Amino acid sequence: MSLVYSGGKAEIQELDNWLRAQRSQKPGIKTLESRARSALRHVGIPLPNGHGTPCEDAVWQAYRKAAHVAPSELHRFGVLCALHGEGPADVTQRSIDRYLHHSIEAEQRTSASALTSTRRLVKHFNERRAAGDVLRVPGVQVRPKLPDLPRTIVDDIASWEQCRREGWAGCKRAAASTVLAEVRTLKALALTAVALGPITGINDLLKSAVLKPPLKALDNRLRKGKPRDGRATMAYAAACVICAVAACNGYLASRGYPPVAKGDREGLAEIRAGYSPKSKDLPRRTRDLLRRFCDPALMRTLLQAALTRAPPPNRPLTRVERQRLGVCCMLQLFYEWPELPALVATLPLSACERASDGAWTIYPAIRDGSTKPLARLNRVSGMMLDRYLKEVRNYHSMADNAPHLFITRTGQAPGAPWFRLQVQHLIEEVCHITLNMLQLRIVLAFFALARDRRARDLAATYLDHQQRASLEPLLRLVTDWDRSGALKRLQEANYGDA
Repeated sequence: MSLVYSGGKAEIQELDNWLRAQRSQKPGIKTLESRARSALRHVGIPLPNGHGTPCEDAVWQAYRKAAHVAPSELHRFGVLCALHGEGPADVTQRSIDRYLHHSIEAEQRTSASALTSTRRLVKHFNERRAAGDVLRVPGVQVRPKLPDLPRTIVDDIASWEQCRREGWAGCKRAAASTVLAEVRTLKALALTAVALGPITGINDLLKSAVLKPPLKALDNRLRKGKPRDGRATMAYAAACVICAVAACNGYLASRGYPPVAKGDREGLAEIRAGYSPKSKDLPRRTRDLLRRFCDPALMRTLLQAALTRAPPPNRPLTRVERQRLGVCCMLQLFYEWPELPALVATLPLSACERASDGAWTIYPAIRDGSTKPLARLNRVSGMMLDRYLKEVRNYHSMADNAPHLFITRTGQAPGAPWFRLQVQHLIEEVCHITLNMLQLRIVLAFFALARDRRARDLAATYLDHQQRASLEPLLRLVTDWDRSGALKRLQEANYGDA
């Protein structure tokens, strides 16, 4: 049943106040009062819920859903504007000031929190307004509106965004944050290129002669007065995105562009390598971190963290202990191939093969008779995997229908962000040091070079660097500490299978 309410706001407010008074006088009817509100809203009476939040107006709801990347504050802002009869096209500076005042006074939020939410709203609406009609908020600098890009380039970037989000036309599907960063980088590169010379589409940026000037302009503008470090510049990010576009023939064909020749792709890769990380010194924080891991005892504690935190064997495990055993098994497998952290969390069960002697071999997800294995697990890792399969995975209610080695309560594979967070917590509990995934890989690369300076390929694989020049800071650090005798104990330490 659906009705159309024809009453005014005064009647709604009176009914809302009466329900609140009843609940305050008789706290036991809180659930009944909440259900009554839901029933009244279901039949078409726009009554606020128990928290005082009115129903979202249909116009604002449609606008919020149409906005591809909308701030979370847009929902509350739309509700507040609808109470004053304002739609998305009626947003003025008065609406922004009213939202800021309401956030501080009515919602009892701090000034910093309310200003942060208001800044997101102002940025959202200013991107859709004319250059001379901008909204303002304290703490936000009004920047001049950037020139409009040619329609063809805008359509090309929008098509690339769709390809990356949905994973079609030969493009690998990416996370929303990655796609957003790539779109922003492409727009910044296109704006710089348009200011330097006329371009008709994104295919022009795939030419080395056209691409070099805007990349150089980006690098000079963003790195002016700072030490050169290509990892943090937009020029390096833009070169990486352009190389990805050039390698995607399906996307180029969907836009009517011819595929990029192999020689041209190699030229783009050389340009990208020119902006790749080449810092001569390690950051101070990284040097301090590696100095702590020069102690063999701490390195041994790190490499044996999975064994230390695993619950004792030969007894029934609780739900928390089973989850902890799964994380320990993930960390132990991560030590086998640190260059593939995302693969560990989503490893298929079919990729694990056990030989007759009990040794485990890990293959890629898709393989044939000639596929080489990713790793052959050592004794400790094999024992950890055996125990996980016996005590955790086979115990899972969805074990028969789940294709992944590690599964959650719902039968899905745990995401890579969850895996990184769990590993970080486990290492912090054991070593009392906070290490993110990148820092952990740097420590493992440093350990490999400290044990054997010829293991440059292994260390480069850990760091996921294509340029060996990026290993020079670590090698220099190993050499400096070796001269002082600080690494002698680390090189002579015996860690066994761990």
